[in-house]
Amino acid sequence: MSLTQPIRTICLRCSRLSSPVSTTSPLSANTEGGEVVVQHMMIKSPDIQIERPYTPVNDCLDDGEIRLVVKRVRGGEVGRVVHNLKDGDKVGIRGPIPTFSIYPNQYDKIIMISTGTAISPFLQLLSKLPSPSSLSSSTSSSEVIPKLHLIHSNPLEGREDWSNTTIDKSFLPNLQDKFGNNLQITRIDPGLIPKQVIVNALQHESKSNRDQRVLVLICLPPMLMRPLCGSMTPNLSQGPITGILGELGLTNQEVWKLE
Repeated sequence: MSLTQPIRTICLRCSRLSSPVSTTSPLSANTEGGEVVVQHMMIKSPDIQIERPYTPVNDCLDDGEIRLVVKRVRGGEVGRVVHNLKDGDKVGIRGPIPTFSIYPNQYDKIIMISTGTAISPFLQLLSKLPSPSSLSSSTSSSEVIPKLHLIHSNPLEGREDWSNTTIDKSFLPNLQDKFGNNLQITRIDPGLIPKQVIVNALQHESKSNRDQRVLVLICLPPMLMRPLCGSMTPNLSQGPITGILGELGLTNQEVWKLE
């Protein structure tokens, strides 16, 4: 596959997948039950001692398989290996490894902001959340689904809008069917995240209505993350909330940055 076709969706079937132990969370909580863990895998090149993290788009434990969307970039050795895989080939995998975990019942609204393949952790999160229709009127508070809002950049001109296809049940059209009006999807032009888009998403979570509990999850490259909420630190800790979200009064209790 050439660099003019930089995206490949692959399905890996593994003989054993175990439930992870949560180690990284946007909040410190003693809530029992209702935890949702987003995981990633380390894929290793069989030729050289290099491994890279990739986030499945699906619920691996529930599906019994790992589905990944892998972008091939110039000089990316592991991406080259993945793009050259054929049916029956084997590849080294380490994981699943927890990326972050949340208790959705603690929020009235979860906002997710991404671009490109950085949407993968949010596709996985949405795949793991139950649909509103599956919850009965007697559902406990630990299973209540908050309002969901995904803000995702359109692809560059000439690139496939792969997440907006129906080839995988974890992609946007199927997730929209799953959640209905509970999931709002906003598509924006490539580049910096417009402040007004964030203001609109937070319109019910303003300073005048702080009883609304909001969590903003962000998975963007550094050049886009910095003006939106501030960079992560060199050791990949969260760092202060600055930029647009800082101006709007959000804090580390309401914002979680993903590498």
